[in-house]
Amino acid sequence: MASFSTREQIAIIKFLTAKGENPISIHQQLVTVSKTTVMDVKNVRKWQNMFRNGRESCDDATRSGRPVTSTTDAVVVAVEQLIMQDRRITVDEIAAAMGISHGTAHTILHEKLNMNKVSACHARETTRIVGGRVLLSSGQCATTSITSRTPVLHRQ
Repeated sequence: MASFSTREQIAIIKFLTAKGENPISIHQQLVTVSKTTVMDVKNVRKWQNMFRNGRESCDDATRSGRPVTSTTDAVVVAVEQLIMQDRRITVDEIAAAMGISHGTAHTILHEKLNMNKVSACHARETTRIVGGRVLLSSGQCATTSITSRTPVLHRQ
């Protein structure tokens, strides 16, 4: 059994379309050979029609959309500086100071900076829970009621 990415599946559809296979037969062959999820018959039919109408590329078309502007490297660095100045700053205060949404500030904290709120201060994920206490990277301990291994941000 093999596993195919979407791009590889599209290339297989292109090849089997050139051989004259129908969409259902192509889908059945993909399911038989692949050990992972394959695209459904509707998408096989869509790609087959595009190849029959002269499409050559197996790459999906680029989509226009609003560019990401609020999670740029400059904004991430500025958020990190805000937190280092005042570790008790809230997500709403960060959002207001940076002119970004609450959700974007939350995403920057958790996904870009890998920070979690622990006992009213933001700390990196390198913190450890030892004997019911959170050991911060500075070596200081803070009590917490969190029993899981990974501290999480609680909204208040």
